[in-house]
Amino acid sequence: MIKRRKPYTYNSKTRLGLVVEREKFDQLIAEYACSKGACLKEEEPLQDISKIFGSDYKPDSYYLLKTGKNADNTIKTRYLIGADGAMGKTALLAGLRKPGKGLKGWGMSRVIKTKSKVAETGTSKFYPLPSLGGMSWSFSGPDWTNQGVGGLFSRPLMLKAYRKIFHNNLNNSNPPFWPLPFLGPLQKSASGNLLLIGDAAGLVEPFSGEGLYNSFKSAILAVQAVKLAKKENTAAEKTYNYFFKKHFRKNFGACLCGALLLYARSLIYPSSLPHSIAILMENKQWFNHGIDSSTVYRDDPVFDNIADR
Repeated sequence: MIKRRKPYTYNSKTRLGLVVEREKFDQLIAEYACSKGACLKEEEPLQDISKIFGSDYKPDSYYLLKTGKNADNTIKTRYLIGADGAMGKTALLAGLRKPGKGLKGWGMSRVIKTKSKVAETGTSKFYPLPSLGGMSWSFSGPDWTNQGVGGLFSRPLMLKAYRKIFHNNLNNSNPPFWPLPFLGPLQKSASGNLLLIGDAAGLVEPFSGEGLYNSFKSAILAVQAVKLAKKENTAAEKTYNYFFKKHFRKNFGACLCGALLLYARSLIYPSSLPHSIAILMENKQWFNHGIDSSTVYRDDPVFDNIADR
């Protein structure tokens, strides 16, 4: 981390994570899903969601999805998990979110390719940005570097900060921006058998802006909720709301206050920022806590009497 050009370093004794290009990461996830039986459909954007009742009993209802550029393809499903990110359509079409509503931050980044090996492979750098209410970062892979800026204020200010920190590496092209909807734990996350996970549910860590960990965490919760819904013949919404409240909403007020305190501390004592980021990467801060997917919730009281919840 650098403030006033003075560097502060944190060297972890254990591995905190892996540095990988997002495109390769997404490809690996897709290939893994297909190896487990998923059917991958590409270039078929979601256009509409309609709910059809197969009987008067709510859990027997199903969804009709219209996909494709002209909405000429139909998918029928009893359970629907919205994992299409903060800019996806599932939450909007389901009526769980309104377009353009809610406080959110913005992030932008660019991957810089190099022809030679990067000297700082595996090194993460962070730069506090008080005027943006956020920070900047730089992650290095073998022959590439991910450089970005995130914060609560305007995109023009973030672009200006990016050019200043990284010496105008954008080459006058338009940078990709994306929303950071960190207030998701305070909003509705499910309706019937339609569940939102990850950035689609607004599960962005409010201090760092990181969202992948909670994407996987909420995915595990959603799968468990669907399994129990099928077993008990109830709507998955009941169980998922219970999990969502317990693991995301319950301590979110403290999480927001803690994020503000961490940010203030990083400005007053900039040497503390690397250690704070390391704690977040170890999932030991706020609502980022580990889940063992092999034993998840088998002793949770929700399974004892789901009908009463």
